[in-house]
Amino acid sequence: MIDAGHGYKNGKPDGAKGLNNLHEDEIALAICNKIKALNKDANLKLVFTRPTEEFVDLRERLRISTEQNADLFISIHAAAAPAITVQGKKKENPAHGAEIYVARDGTPNLAQSKELGLTLLSEMKTVMHINEPGLKQRQLGIYVIQSNPVPSVLIECGFLSSSKDVAFISNEKNQEQIAKAILKGIVNYANGKKIAIQETTTSPLRLNDTVPVNQNKIFTKTEVDAKFKGNWALFVKDYLNKYKETLENDPKSKNEGCLLEFIVHEDGSISQIKVLSNTESKLANISIELLKNSPKWEPAIQNGKAVNKLVKTTVLYFDEEAWARYKERNKETGGTDKGIAKLTDKYGMFILDGKKISKEEMRTFLNNNPSMNNWKFNLMDGGGGINRYGEKGKNGVMEVTTKELKPTVAVAAENVNILFAKVENPLKVAVSDVPLSSIDVKVSQGKVERRGDRFIVSNLKPGELTVTVSYYYQSKDLKTEEIKYKVINNSQEITLKTN
Repeated sequence: MIDAGHGYKNGKPDGAKGLNNLHEDEIALAICNKIKALNKDANLKLVFTRPTEEFVDLRERLRISTEQNADLFISIHAAAAPAITVQGKKKENPAHGAEIYVARDGTPNLAQSKELGLTLLSEMKTVMHINEPGLKQRQLGIYVIQSNPVPSVLIECGFLSSSKDVAFISNEKNQEQIAKAILKGIVNYANGKKIAIQETTTSPLRLNDTVPVNQNKIFTKTEVDAKFKGNWALFVKDYLNKYKETLENDPKSKNEGCLLEFIVHEDGSISQIKVLSNTESKLANISIELLKNSPKWEPAIQNGKAVNKLVKTTVLYFDEEAWARYKERNKETGGTDKGIAKLTDKYGMFILDGKKISKEEMRTFLNNNPSMNNWKFNLMDGGGGINRYGEKGKNGVMEVTTKELKPTVAVAAENVNILFAKVENPLKVAVSDVPLSSIDVKVSQGKVERRGDRFIVSNLKPGELTVTVSYYYQSKDLKTEEIKYKVINNSQEITLKTN
């Protein structure tokens, strides 16, 4: 996530104002636009919280970051320092150069945030002065990096109160150099490049705080899995009960769980929390806080040693009726079924990797595959089953996903497979499990623009039109799909033929 700080509120700049009437809002957006234009790395997906000059609320910035399953969050700003008084006269503050802030001590991902900040600084110092020490902390905290569940930094790209910095960052070529340095820093960080230790303004970076993110191996399979100490379902129920009213009023939270991914470290602590499904629900953000407030887990074991483990688990909201059903499903029956296979008698419909199967097929599959840590489970009661599958789901649905399924791409035109020349043609585009904001649409002729939840295609000529839908599924590789349409003049007669 690339975050252009501040923005214009009611037509007025919200950020700092500097010399030569230069505003922080403009500089931040200009540098972000350079970053966007210069990025040619197919492995680096950039999403921008503020693509226009308009102000974006801080909570909205975090919501976008969470919805997009961001891996890193970089906020672009410019600083300003008050004038100083020398012998009764006000003079320009000598502070100038770039500096980078990380969150205060005790914040999750702080070590990774510091490493990211150092990596960015090592590139930025090749193009501009650094206001040493370049890596800083404010113990009062900075909201967008303090509350972010991923490694996060805030970059001050110079001081608007400094005539040297204003002259430098007002120049478009210099803005490009800053953007290039930031892009190179991101790639170096992702590749685990080691950066020399440097001090912050509040405390030195200790050696064990500066290990690159890729140096300590993250296991996906281990001899002994990481696990929650205690009753996970009861912990989830008690925590979510504090948000009962919010969750009860949100159908997405009530009828569908959230799949979360996170790392359980050698010491049992948790970091790098991501929501992988049902990201637009109220439950999504609350689930992140739930894991942040979780007691330490029992770490995974490999070759007799505790190791870092990538874990996935589903958080479900239990109202009192659902909790009663859960307890009923999980009470000991004395049967031979193992684990979640014991629940099969409580449901009437079963979906395995997108395919409907029988109860006995699901029971056999679950009993024969006890290792299921990275699977996705969606257990729906009658209401949730009806919402998704109609009357067929009235007795409850058990969905089990063991592998990544190709998402469904849907493009709907008002005239089925026909579009019209010289007029605006609205298209409704959707990709399953992918937020609309991360979907991009291109056309082989004419032009396309996004308006709300639709894409408007115009300036077409009679002939063929190819609509290319691009998206990142679960923040992984870029995927595309093409849909063909016929374009005709309005005056042409349309004949519908039936078999």
